[in-house]
Amino acid sequence: MTASSPEAEALVERRGRAGVIVLNRPKALNALTLTMVRLIGAALDEWKGDHAVDRVLFLGAGERAFCAGGDIRRLYELGRAGDHDAQLTFWREEYQLDLRIKTYPKPIVALMDGIVMGGGVGLAMHAGHTVAGERFVFAMPEVGIGFFPDVGASWLLPRLPSHAGVYFALTGLRANAGDAVAFGLAQTFVPSAAFPALAQALASLDDASDELHVALLAIAIGFVLVVAGLAVVLRNTAIRPVHRLAAEARRVADGDFGHEVAQTGPREIRALAADVNTMRLRILRELATVQEANEALAEHAAGLQRSNAELEQFAYVASHDLQEPLRKVTSFCQLLQRRYGGQLDERADQYIDFAVDGAKRMQVLINDLLAFSRAGRSAEELGPVACDAALATATANLSTQIAETGAVIEAGPLPVVRGQLTLMSVVFQNLLGNALKFTGEQPPRIVITAERDGAFWSFSVTDNGIGIEPEYANRVFLIFQRLHERAAYPGTGIGLAMCRKIIEYFGGRIWLDTGVGDGARFCFTVPALADDEGTDG
Repeated sequence: MTASSPEAEALVERRGRAGVIVLNRPKALNALTLTMVRLIGAALDEWKGDHAVDRVLFLGAGERAFCAGGDIRRLYELGRAGDHDAQLTFWREEYQLDLRIKTYPKPIVALMDGIVMGGGVGLAMHAGHTVAGERFVFAMPEVGIGFFPDVGASWLLPRLPSHAGVYFALTGLRANAGDAVAFGLAQTFVPSAAFPALAQALASLDDASDELHVALLAIAIGFVLVVAGLAVVLRNTAIRPVHRLAAEARRVADGDFGHEVAQTGPREIRALAADVNTMRLRILRELATVQEANEALAEHAAGLQRSNAELEQFAYVASHDLQEPLRKVTSFCQLLQRRYGGQLDERADQYIDFAVDGAKRMQVLINDLLAFSRAGRSAEELGPVACDAALATATANLSTQIAETGAVIEAGPLPVVRGQLTLMSVVFQNLLGNALKFTGEQPPRIVITAERDGAFWSFSVTDNGIGIEPEYANRVFLIFQRLHERAAYPGTGIGLAMCRKIIEYFGGRIWLDTGVGDGARFCFTVPALADDEGTDG
């Protein structure tokens, strides 16, 4: 075959023992036409049986593209003209050409330095040897608008390693020369400036079958050596300092905040190490502050514990030691009242009555204070308590008041909780006693309920009495706090404070439900039994 004219769409010529095909439509990015497909096919057919030709080179004219695929504009014009047969003829002969290149018996080298897409992929990638220049770009624009990859690419993509082809097919992302070599789109990378010399060397080889492989192998070995050298440099200058920094950072993260991180390696690694040291020093300062605060808190807690113990001991001793003289005062006042009552004037009898009443109230107050100081000081451990039994004890103790007021007490099924039976009875007795004391016009009606709430049982005691204003919801639980005159409602003001102390000793809490319209509702929680605790109260 003689050399083609310079104006031909595909330049076909012989250079030594090489057949050279140059795609010659640089202004159209060397897009394929039916004429080009047939010129390339005819050249390959002729060289197939020509013993003077033992290798074939594919090149693209210009610096922008190897081949941008089929000439879509020309195919579009054929479709507009209604020449669908011509369209089908192009596609059929193009894909036949891809198959012919794939099965060609002689080595074919595709030198790709520019855009490669569509039909260009089928033309180049089916060649036995592919070389990419630094201007190489692999693209599939048809994927970006929803089309299936070109047939030439669809054969190639599933055969790329690590599912890279599927990734390119789904995303339509481009690949440069480095990506092409990494994923098998090209076998070798050569700088663009070296392409003319490489084409000339390939054309001038005497034994194409052996020396072509030798040339490509030499290029590949050189490329591998360059990559290996870069890897060694990268490891020494970046990766190794990063690993060293990571090891030291892990040591700090594991709690060795006193370890100073060495600032070595590239500038960025040193800056990062300095940041780690800054963070480490800040953590040390914060830890020191927290440790000082914890020590102060522990010291304060110990002081509070000592103070509370001393106050409880003082209350117990004071109330206990006051009992004997108070009993004497009470006894002699009552003796005066019995012996001289009515023998003195009216004012003297009134004075004696005041003294007797005051002594009795003082005795009740001391007894309540003594009971309050003893609450939670028992050596008995917390264990299973049947709340039904505790309620029964409380109602028995209040049987006289219940009968006098005509009270009705309703209680649903009550659980077994973790506490102490005696103290639980005191809680019920105080809450019931308040409900019986602060009654309205109707006879007292008291409802007691319990329901499970996670790790606790939640109780409520509701009455129909005079109720409590919301602003006093916290005050009623303070010791000696009274909301009414003593003449109207007797008492010492210790009952609810006693309830709170007992419930908190059990590990729960107690509060006034301010959302009740009529009467009062007290709620409290008590820990439920653990799985391994018994149920006997």
